[in-house]
Amino acid sequence: MSHANEKSSHIDDGIDLLDIFAILKHKLNFILIFCFIITFSTGVYLIFATSYYSSYISIYPMAEKNDMSNTMGDIQGLASSFGINIGGSSVTSFYIPDIVTSRKLGKAIVSNRWNVENNLLPIDLISFWEINDTTGFSIKRMIKGLFSIENEKELKSVYVELALSKLANQIEINEKESGLFFITVLTKEPQLSADIANFIANYVRDYISREMTIQSTKFRLFIEDRLQHSKEDLSNNEEKLTLFRKFNPIALDDPDLQMQRGRLIRDVETSQQVYLTLLTQYELAKLEELKEMPVINILDNAEPSVEIAEPNKKFLLILSSILSMFIASSFVLFRHFGLIKNHRN
Repeated sequence: MSHANEKSSHIDDGIDLLDIFAILKHKLNFILIFCFIITFSTGVYLIFATSYYSSYISIYPMAEKNDMSNTMGDIQGLASSFGINIGGSSVTSFYIPDIVTSRKLGKAIVSNRWNVENNLLPIDLISFWEINDTTGFSIKRMIKGLFSIENEKELKSVYVELALSKLANQIEINEKESGLFFITVLTKEPQLSADIANFIANYVRDYISREMTIQSTKFRLFIEDRLQHSKEDLSNNEEKLTLFRKFNPIALDDPDLQMQRGRLIRDVETSQQVYLTLLTQYELAKLEELKEMPVINILDNAEPSVEIAEPNKKFLLILSSILSMFIASSFVLFRHFGLIKNHRN
C-alpha cells in the first residue's frame, strides 16, 4: 500500500489525536508568533484605550406605615357607607428606577456643573463629553448639516438629547430580591462617577420627600374642605330636627310623625359620625403634613474607585491569547488536512 493510500485511510478512519499533536508541534513556532502578535496588539490597544471608572450607591425604600395609612381603610369604609368619598391616603408609592431614568433627573445631571480633572472651573457634561466641540470634527456642524438647524436654541436641545442618550448608557440599575437598589455610574473619572452617583441619591431622596409633602398638603386641604361641608350638613340636620320637635311635640306623635322623627334623628346621628370621623382624619392629616418621614435609606454612598471598571485588561489579554491560539491552531490543521485531501484527489 502506498504512502498516499495510508494517509487516505487515516482520513477515512478518523483523525488521530497523536497526529494532531504532532502537526501542531511541528507548527508551534508559527502558532506562538501569531499568538504573540495578536496579544501584543491587544496590549497596545489597551494602553491607549479610554479607561472608565464606576461608583455605586445602594438605596433601600422605607416600608414604615404612618398613623394615617394605618387608619385609612376603616375611615374610608365608614365614610363611603354614608355616601362620602374622602379620597386616598396621602402616602404615595414611588418606584426608584422610574425616578433615576426620568428625563427630569437626566437633565439635572447633564446641566449641573461638575468638578473634573484638567479643568479649573466646573463644567457641564455636554462640555465634558465634547458634544458641543467646535474644533476638529465638529458635531455642531454635523448636526446642522443633517437637520438644517439654524436656531441656536434648537441646537442646544439637540445637545441635551445627545447627552441624555450617552448618560443613559452610563447608568445601570440593579434590584435585589430584598428590594435593595444598586445604582452604578460609569465615567472616565473616578471622582466624577462618585459625584454623579451621590447626586442621584440626594435627588431621589429630596424628590420623594418633596412629593410626599405635597401629597400630604393636598390631602389635608381635601379633608379640611370635606370637614367644612360635613359641619354644615350637621348644622342643617340639627336645625331640621329642632324645628320638627318645636312644631311636633312627641306626645302628639302618630305613626307618620314617629317615622319622620326617626329619620331626622338618624340624619343627625349620621352627620355626627361623619363629622367626627373627618375631624379625626383632619388632625392626623395636619400631623402628617408637619412630620418629616424617612422615605428612603441610603445604605452606601458612592466613593471614587481605585480600579478600572472598563475595559477589563486582564480578561481581554487572556481572551485574546486563547482566541489567537485557537485560530492559529485551526488554521494549521485545516491547511494541513486540506493539502492532504487535495493530494489524494
